[in-house]
Amino acid sequence: MALVCGSVAEVVGGWSSFALVWLGVLAFAGTIIGINQTRQNARRARTLDYLRRLDGHTPLSTQVVAFLMTGDSRAFMPGARVVGASEPSPAAMVRAFSELDIETQGRVFILLNFYEEMSCSYNHGLLDEDIAKKMLAPHIQTVWEEAEGFIRQWRAQLKAQSPEDNWDLEVANEMLIEWETLARYLKRNQDGE
Repeated sequence: MALVCGSVAEVVGGWSSFALVWLGVLAFAGTIIGINQTRQNARRARTLDYLRRLDGHTPLSTQVVAFLMTGDSRAFMPGARVVGASEPSPAAMVRAFSELDIETQGRVFILLNFYEEMSCSYNHGLLDEDIAKKMLAPHIQTVWEEAEGFIRQWRAQLKAQSPEDNWDLEVANEMLIEWETLARYLKRNQDGE
């Protein structure tokens, strides 16, 4: 009788170990699925937050784009109607920008840094790709195309001001680089389609 009981215990014990292993595998898979869903929800929430913030920046974005297209500082005046005969050179844009009051310059840099932040999140996979591609990418690329000459000229001036200062050179080289990288990527993909 003792032999039979021992054999049954061994069989049940063997199966229970097997069942525990499978329960562990299923629990692990469930955890992975849960983590992936949480990450997707976080990407979606972050993307929707950027859309909300972008909507809040629309008046300033409109003013900045009008300024970049015309070089006319009246673009920042309430109710302004700005009509430019031709697009100014990047050097003229930087000169016109330097003539703006410090508060307006700060608002412009806040907007440009917002585009950099949004582009960085896009570049590093922190956004919902489908929503970002449809809702954010076209806007990011369009505003970059208007700001590119100004930004490149601003970088060049920073480099020229203190060529021996490595910190300033590093800042100039990295200024709004995530935005530029994303705009190039989007342009390549648009041209390749």
